[in-house]
Formats: sequence, structure tokens, C-alpha cells
Amino acid sequence: MRYGIPRKAVPAYVVFQRALPQQWRWWHLITGREWAHCWMMRAEAVGEPGLLGEWITIKVETTPARVHIDVYGGHPDNLVAEAQVAMRTIDVLALTIDIGGREEYCPRGPMSCVSLVKAMLGVWWPTVITPRQLHRKLVSLGAASARVQWQTR
Repeated sequence: MRYGIPRKAVPAYVVFQRALPQQWRWWHLITGREWAHCWMMRAEAVGEPGLLGEWITIKVETTPARVHIDVYGGHPDNLVAEAQVAMRTIDVLALTIDIGGREEYCPRGPMSCVSLVKAMLGVWWPTVITPRQLHRKLVSLGAASARVQWQTR
């Protein structure tokens, strides 16, 4: 344990999204419109049911102007399903992150959605700069797709 943080493995999800049809940003020249954005959810099991339920899920996302953090009371699988219905999601990767393993890593430089997710994962991959590259790297390391198959009626 360093700095009072016990070492443990927690479930996490990385969500990859396409751009809105009317939206265009300069970084779409690099990322393309299909793999335009990514963000991350991290789940934490609470010991007993409370006001928020048995699970607390933290969503961290960058926007063009700030970093947006939401806290949800609920199981992360339900939030993944909602994210796929409500948003323009390409894929959702489920993985387990090691909390307390690499406290010495601190990202420096411009903050992007990919650099924020890499910081939350505690990895330093200097050649991974776009959401598509991050997706390929995580899949190559064994992250599983958590996509929900929806029926069209």
C-alpha cells in the first residue's frame, strides 16, 4: 500500500464513440469521424446496499472545454447498456485495472480523451494517440468487447 491506497483490481469499461453528424473538430483530421472519442467508467463495489445501491460507477470523460466526472449508483453493466442505446457507441471494452500498481506515472502534455484513459489505466504508450489505436492495443492485450446485441423491431 502506498499513499493509503490499497492495491486491488477493479472492473472498468472503455467506451468508444463516433462523431455526431453535425459535429466537426480539428482532431477529426487525425482520428476520423468513426473513431472520434473515448471515455472510461470504473466500478466500485460497496460493501452493503445503501442509497446508491451495491455498486458505484464513476464515469470520466473529456470534453473540448473540461474533464467531466459523473458518479452513478448502479451496476456498471446497466450503464454500459444505457450508453450503447443513448449514445453513438462503436464498441465497449471490459477490462480489469490494477489500482495502486503504478502511482509513479503522471501524464504530461496535452490532455485528450486517449491520454485521460491511458492515465486512468496507469499505462504509458507514447505511440497510442487516437481512440482507434487505443482500441487495438487493449484488444491485443486481452480486453473483451462488452457490446450488447440489440434487436431492431
